Amino acid sequence: CTCVNDPIPPPDCDDNDCNTNDFYDAITCTCVNDPIPPPDCDDNDCTTLDVYDATTCECVYTDIPQEIVCNTVGTFDLVLDEDGNGFITVDDIDNGSTIGCEGTLELSLDITSFACNNVGLNTVKLTVSNGIESECCSATVNVIDNSIPTILSGFCPPNMTINCDDDISDLTVFGGVNFSFLDDNCSLSFSTIENATFDLDNCGIGTITRTFTLVDLDGNIVIGANGLSLSCDQVITVGGTSNPITLADIIWPAANVDLDCSDPLPTDLPIVDDSGLDCSNIMISFNDVVINPADDCNFTIERTFTVTDECQVPANVFNFVQNINITDSTAPSINISPSDLTINLAGEPNECSTVVTFNYNITDDCVDPADLDITLDAPGLISQTMINPNGGISFDVEFCTLEENVTVTLTVDDGCGNIISESFDVNITGGECITYNCQKFIFALEPDGENEIISHDFPVVQNECGHIDVDISYDPTDIQDTLLNVGCNEIQANGINPNINQFLYFWVNGELIDSCRVVIFFSNDPNGDGDTSDGWAEICGFNNLVGTVSGTVSSIMAEPVSNVVVSLEGSLFEDQMTDSQGDYAFPIMELGGSYEVVPKKDGDYLNGVSTLDIILIQKHILSIKEFDSPYKHIAGDVNRSNTVSSLDIIILRKLILGIYDELPNNTSWRMVDKQFEFPDPNDPLNTKFPETYNIDNMPSSMFVEFVGVKIGDVNGSV
Repeated sequence: CTCVNDPIPPPDCDDNDCNTNDFYDAITCTCVNDPIPPPDCDDNDCTTLDVYDATTCECVYTDIPQEIVCNTVGTFDLVLDEDGNGFITVDDIDNGSTIGCEGTLELSLDITSFACNNVGLNTVKLTVSNGIESECCSATVNVIDNSIPTILSGFCPPNMTINCDDDISDLTVFGGVNFSFLDDNCSLSFSTIENATFDLDNCGIGTITRTFTLVDLDGNIVIGANGLSLSCDQVITVGGTSNPITLADIIWPAANVDLDCSDPLPTDLPIVDDSGLDCSNIMISFNDVVINPADDCNFTIERTFTVTDECQVPANVFNFVQNINITDSTAPSINISPSDLTINLAGEPNECSTVVTFNYNITDDCVDPADLDITLDAPGLISQTMINPNGGISFDVEFCTLEENVTVTLTVDDGCGNIISESFDVNITGGECITYNCQKFIFALEPDGENEIISHDFPVVQNECGHIDVDISYDPTDIQDTLLNVGCNEIQANGINPNINQFLYFWVNGELIDSCRVVIFFSNDPNGDGDTSDGWAEICGFNNLVGTVSGTVSSIMAEPVSNVVVSLEGSLFEDQMTDSQGDYAFPIMELGGSYEVVPKKDGDYLNGVSTLDIILIQKHILSIKEFDSPYKHIAGDVNRSNTVSSLDIIILRKLILGIYDELPNNTSWRMVDKQFEFPDPNDPLNTKFPETYNIDNMPSSMFVEFVGVKIGDVNGSV
């Protein structure tokens, strides 16, 4: 076990710096880099500038121009001393000026001393001379004052007290700052800015604080040693004396004022003589109270004036009451209204009536337009708008040719006894307004055998003039005759005929204008249920004296035929039409009359007709398959020649093809008395069969049936 001390190779101590001598110190085991003193590069040649370059460790020789060159440092900062003075030398300004190898270098400055008034940038001139010639160049000297000033007592004007009536519009009259009380090496390098704070009440009493803040010549606020702006205050105390107003100093407005509602309210205020007052703040106010507000036409406003001097403690207060009596004696104004108008409706879609809109503008100096009572006297007034805040209002009025001439009057009442009205005339011409539909009306007879019918219950008048009523009476001389009692006695007097003729008379505005005849018909089956126990015949006891004629029409296939017109010739009854069940019925009538029932139906020739019918007719003609019903013979006799032949086929084919739109010599239907029996059913056309039904001395109610034969429809498809 022994210690081995192997030698350690020394490190490379070269620091690549030519300005040091680098070696390893074996004692301290550290690298030593001793600086090498730079060589003297002066080659004793005045034409070169000799400089040692520490980077390359070599001398650098730069040729010097052989002329006068003036160089300065550009800007030199000069800080003033505590006395406010500063000085410079040529060494502070020169920056290597040369004169070459000839002569002796001489440097001089035009300014070398500075003071507080030079704070800031100043220009100096450097002159370079060789004793014979010279060159000049400029530099800037920035004069700096770094001292912190101190405001001493007496810098601000002293505090003072003034009266409230003193003029404070210009505060400079109360003194200014004194810079002799500013402790600084350069006190003349400052100014101040002033800010005034007014803490005065309504009487002008209080304080005014003037704050003076120190600023430099550039207007920057100067900060003191404590880090706050340098400033001081002057406090001006504003006081006053007690000199209150009295009632004798006030002139009040009139105690009573009478006005029309259109007059403006008075604006007179109390007049206060404050010429002898030092500090006063006179406040004048008033409050209005309506004494009788419910009366819009005559009311009083009680105006209470209050005069207060707020500078007195406690304040002086004086009150005075003025009565303003207001009366509405001014009528409303109609500013815009229609003129006379002529209307001709001839040729118009409605030649009877028209609606015209009339526009008005109505105002009142005292009453709100919405509170005016506005009426338009016009017979045909339909509607009117609400009056708008500007006084505009419109009316829609219907005019009819029945009136011919109408006077329209607008009346406006303000509710205070002031009324105004204006009128204009309207002339209207054109066509008729009223038409009449006087016909038969069906009634159910009352159980006591007598009905009371009011004339207006007849809906016979069609009136195109909406605002005119048409009165109806039963007497041409009495508009009040509007009740009619009619029943069994009238039916009996009419030959037991429930059709009672009655004249109606029409009136407009009390004047008879027209008349017409209606028929009052009492039904024998008022409920339509076939029960005649509540009919007029039963009620009046005429059952043994009256009867009805009714019946049915059916096709060759026993199907009902509708829309057959059935006439009862010899009666006064209107034609009847078969219903969907093929039934028809005439009203009840007196027995013993003679009539002929005549059914007819025509048109719609192609209904039920097809080429199949042509084939069936052809087979019948060729005896391949003959008709098995006399009604088919009648249907196949298209040309009504009482034979079925090829001519019938030709006509039927032309009908189907549209060459014919109706049959040349026949109707589309023929009716046959259902009770008639053909002597030879296989040749029925040789027999004159009955197509109507005769009733002789009608002994009782009759039920008459017919068979309807559609011509060309031999297969009975209808």
